[in-house]
Amino acid sequence: MEGGYLARFPHQTGMVFYDLCFSYISENLIFYEVLNLIWTLLGLFYLWKMMKVVAPERGVARKWAIILSTLFIPQILYIFSIYGVTPGSSWMMIALYNMAAYIKSYKKKNAVGMVITTAAIVLVRQNLLLAVIAASVVLIVFALKDRKLTNLVIVAALILVVVMPGKVIGTAFEKISGYEMTKGSPLSLVAAMGLQEQNVPGNRANGWFNGYSFAVFEECNYDYDAANEVGKREIYDRLGYFAQNPKYAYDFFRIKLISSWCEPTFQSISSGPRTCTASTVNNPVLENLYGNGFLYKAFISTQGIWLIITAIFMWAYYFDKIIVRRQDLGAVDLFVIMLIAGGFVFFFFWEIMSKYIYPFICLYVIPASHGIDIFSQKILDRFKAGKDKEQ
Repeated sequence: MEGGYLARFPHQTGMVFYDLCFSYISENLIFYEVLNLIWTLLGLFYLWKMMKVVAPERGVARKWAIILSTLFIPQILYIFSIYGVTPGSSWMMIALYNMAAYIKSYKKKNAVGMVITTAAIVLVRQNLLLAVIAASVVLIVFALKDRKLTNLVIVAALILVVVMPGKVIGTAFEKISGYEMTKGSPLSLVAAMGLQEQNVPGNRANGWFNGYSFAVFEECNYDYDAANEVGKREIYDRLGYFAQNPKYAYDFFRIKLISSWCEPTFQSISSGPRTCTASTVNNPVLENLYGNGFLYKAFISTQGIWLIITAIFMWAYYFDKIIVRRQDLGAVDLFVIMLIAGGFVFFFFWEIMSKYIYPFICLYVIPASHGIDIFSQKILDRFKAGKDKEQ
């Protein structure tokens, strides 16, 4: 249907398919929230399993990983958001476990598990294609390192499962609905939004979603080529302006990155029940949280502290491992660094919202937990050494 959701965003057929599948069981919102709770707990379970595979001797690090992940409150609040954020992030932990287990033992069951969960991830969250790219690079690196050509077969399988399910589901939707799947809104309009100043009232900032892609596509009567030309012209004009005004460009991207990567709620509040008339909250505690009360302010403060602590220990761990001890990066470390770095570069230019950054932040707990374990042990060792000298 012209102007409909899938006509604008045909890449979201996977997410719609996910919702349709479970709607046969129940259309009750609470059912989907319980389902999100299950995915969240499953993600924590596989985080634990993955940490055990990577460093079986570091039991303390595993405990810290669960503690840090549990203290990441947006993960809990996203249970109430039905938009693929929770399954995408939780399934990524399952895929990461299977990748780590596969590269450690090269068992086929882990390869199959990684391919299946990767396909599911991309179905519900297209912006997690970066995770597929990162996983593919890791597999290629270890194919060269361990001389395992089967890794390249898995990379080919990953590419196949990323492309094929969407096409199959799209074809099925065409036959059922009687409408032809179009190209949708041009990606150039989305990229253009990422380069625009944000004038929408509220908590949005430079480069955030502002409805530009909707408005232009509609103004062009849903003509892909015409809208694409408008988007490309806007990108060209904005990049030219940045080149001529470097100070302005610096301030623009500084605000864009801080407002997204350092926004402590990652839109878990604005994506919650208060934004949906079908899921309003009457509980006074939740009203306080979702209504900018004391709990909301406490939430902002504590999550800001959480973000600072995990980021410090994450980069301290990588600095110690790469620069100080000069150790090779394992599969998980390489994946985390590549995905976070790739996400940073990609969203530097692309349209952004802090909810897009949420899956990358979930990965902070992996290196941060190792960092807390290692550096706390170093402090204890020095303390004990000092006491031994005194004696």
